[in-house]
Amino acid sequence: MSNVFIYADESGHSGTKIFDNNQQFYIQGALISIRDIQEEIEPIISKYLKLYDISRLHGYELGEEKVSKITDEIIQVLENFNWEVHFTYIEKRLLLAIQFITLILHPFENKAIPYIFIENEYFRHSLLIEIHKILVIHHKKNEVWSFILKNDLDSLIEFSKELLKNNLIRDSDISKFIIKGLKFVINNPDIFFEDLTKGKNAKKISSPNILGFQSLQNHITLFCEKNNESVNKFIHDKSDEFGGVMRKYHKELSGLYFKENELNSVKGIKKSKYTQGEFKLESSQNCHGLQLIDLIMWIFQRKFINPSFEVNIKLQEKMKPFVITEDNSKRRIIENDYFYKYLKISPVELIKSKNWQNTIDEARINKILEY
Repeated sequence: MSNVFIYADESGHSGTKIFDNNQQFYIQGALISIRDIQEEIEPIISKYLKLYDISRLHGYELGEEKVSKITDEIIQVLENFNWEVHFTYIEKRLLLAIQFITLILHPFENKAIPYIFIENEYFRHSLLIEIHKILVIHHKKNEVWSFILKNDLDSLIEFSKELLKNNLIRDSDISKFIIKGLKFVINNPDIFFEDLTKGKNAKKISSPNILGFQSLQNHITLFCEKNNESVNKFIHDKSDEFGGVMRKYHKELSGLYFKENELNSVKGIKKSKYTQGEFKLESSQNCHGLQLIDLIMWIFQRKFINPSFEVNIKLQEKMKPFVITEDNSKRRIIENDYFYKYLKISPVELIKSKNWQNTIDEARINKILEY
């Protein structure tokens, strides 16, 4: 059956200018449902369009009180639907570190980097923050970003040499592997060039739009798998600048999905038996589903800016967030630090263990036995 419908929108798109202080975050939202919601929500949307004498509902124009009122009313109507909201929130300047890792320090090619740096949350976030600290203050950061966008490995390898020569990497357990990883790519450049020529870089990203779209495509397929349904229509707010790229990536990524937390890894990639349907670009002014996701995006954006902002509980339960921010990564590192101290194991022990998950499980059992 093909009963899945998706309405998606984005904001904060600034192309390749990831260091724009006026648009620091990229946001994407998508409502995914079994059966089309449009007929059910049309009377409510039309009522408020007429009430406020406007051509479309837009969160920034309506404000908190009106947006909350409208969405609360719509959520009541959607109680008989099976639906979710996928929400992407990306601090764009982190993409420099993310891309540097995926091109230079990803364990798929870089044998000096253990897979635990991708598989384990603590190490994944720690590696990201360490690289981010090095790159974001570097005077060549814009130049390095241009190397990444062009897949200019020669220049990236020369930059890696510069990082080592100038001792720009502070001493820590994580940085020791960064240094080993940079030395590996410098001494084994052919492995990385071969990776590009053979097309193995399908796991790699180039902009907040692609990262967000990749995450959304992954979640749509997981939703289809969970509900034994295929997509009927995927409707995205019209974007002249990004439209062609979205069509390309919809075609390339449709039906492919990854296990949770393995978005940037080829490990665990699968092909779904469920089809991904028709992809359409429409104007939100003519589409009530797109107007609804605009309001929902605005609500969740407000929630990130102001944690005390109250969100309808049912709407919050439906949210499946994909968040990449410096604060979020630092928070995850602190949470894991507390967790490992509680279990009396050190991150270094996890790196040395043959199976880090078994090490954690054994520590859990030992903790239980203490009582």
